[in-house]
Amino acid sequence: MGNFFEDYYKFITNQFPPSVCQKIINGFSKKRWTTFRVNTLKKNVEDVLENLKTNKIEFKKASFFNNTFYFTSFKEIKALKLEEVINGNIYLQSFSSMIPAILMNPKEGEKILDITAAPGSKTSLLAALSNNKAIIYANEKDKIRFERLKYNMNLLGCEVKLLNEKAEKLYLSFNNFFDKVLVDAPCSGEGRIQTAERKTYENWSISEVRKNSNLQKRILESALLTLVDNGLCVYSTCTLNKAENEDVIEELLKKYELQPLEGINLFNNIPDIIISYIKTSKNSIPIYRILPSEFFEGFTIAIFKKIKRYKND
Repeated sequence: MGNFFEDYYKFITNQFPPSVCQKIINGFSKKRWTTFRVNTLKKNVEDVLENLKTNKIEFKKASFFNNTFYFTSFKEIKALKLEEVINGNIYLQSFSSMIPAILMNPKEGEKILDITAAPGSKTSLLAALSNNKAIIYANEKDKIRFERLKYNMNLLGCEVKLLNEKAEKLYLSFNNFFDKVLVDAPCSGEGRIQTAERKTYENWSISEVRKNSNLQKRILESALLTLVDNGLCVYSTCTLNKAENEDVIEELLKKYELQPLEGINLFNNIPDIIISYIKTSKNSIPIYRILPSEFFEGFTIAIFKKIKRYKND
């Protein structure tokens, strides 16, 4: 175990200041609360919370976003057995995972794509935030994960159009079609590492990071091709390194004019967040990096508009 964390520390030392690197490593060892939201597509928030109280299930409200809570005495494995979870009235979801869907701010009638959607956490939140009035497409290429996505959408009462296609090829069917696209890209999962659980880091390697980065570039380009000009894109990963975040966006900036969204207040209330910038000739794209802590998995997020695609050489 010691060798992994030493090697990982060396890997991120080349990317972040020592103080940030130490916060990341320290965050891996912190106990993480089991967090949840009430599925408002099926049940009123007050009714669900009252039921938890009646059954003497201890929880607290979180201050970061609306409709967010955490169990004070349950770990995830026990929370999954609760009746309210089994019947889809409560959905267990990390606070970090909620952020991309909240940033999308889905509205009635908007055509929205979640390009790598399984198991459907962010898709279901998009549906809930729009009260099933946005036109949401959820894509997953893996057959088994696709079935899990379908099951969750049915359980949670989400009205979503399901696609079982390769994300990097989806633009062939949906060119210049969506108003908003969420790219929660497959990644190395550094943000989920926990010191006490070897399975969370045993498959991590620099070669996997590079492999993911190449795939992420193809998926993000496909997403941008499906997006209308001036359409909104949220790019997120549950990892922290720059190869799977800044490097991916920088590659697409060679082909697209991207414009950052101004006046985002959502991040103001989140502890242990650092912001870096990708500077272009016209603007700077903020990269919001949430460091792992008791309440948040490590996560990296960028939000921007696709202004246009440059002409091919």
